[in-house]
Amino acid sequence: MAAREISVREVLDMGLSYVQQGVIVQDEFVKFVTVGTGGQVELFAPYSDDQRIDVQATIKRRFVLPLAIQVKSSMELQRRYSLLKVTFEVSDEAFVSHDLYHYFFAHLNPGWLGAVDPVFFPPSKEVHRHADPKRKANGNRQIEFVASIQPSSHDQWSPYRCSQFELGERVREVIEQAQRRRLSAAEIPPPLFRVPGLLWGGLR
Repeated sequence: MAAREISVREVLDMGLSYVQQGVIVQDEFVKFVTVGTGGQVELFAPYSDDQRIDVQATIKRRFVLPLAIQVKSSMELQRRYSLLKVTFEVSDEAFVSHDLYHYFFAHLNPGWLGAVDPVFFPPSKEVHRHADPKRKANGNRQIEFVASIQPSSHDQWSPYRCSQFELGERVREVIEQAQRRRLSAAEIPPPLFRVPGLLWGGLR
């Protein structure tokens, strides 16, 4: 008997929370990058609240040149399944535009409970340009990421669009470019190290 694809509604009815959705996609990102680079890029998710560790010191000890990654996703596509739309809020602490801070956006297909092609890996500088200038009541900024998943599309996000298998090389290229420009961990704004939920990566 052929497997039946699970619908978004069925997944929501299961009680899958946004936190659980985030964990699934974060694990997908780690898988794509680890396999795509043959393990040359190492990824680390610090849990300072649990381990009572100094996140900044730990990351700097672990990586010569750390790259911060914020993972975002959506389980639904817009406009007849051609647009990936992710709306989220960013605190002042996380509103850091830096070459060593990137976002990962993906569509979490509810039928497979996994991220599917294409995915997006834009720099924070580009993502933060699209922040709503008006703050929310809680003081946060709202960002709406809307990108076409069509291969023929040439929107502003197409330069950052890639397949799962290409993602690892994209991540490695960002780190290697930063090394060639002689960027250092000391240049990363300290508030970024205090942002919860970030993945940190670096070359082994």
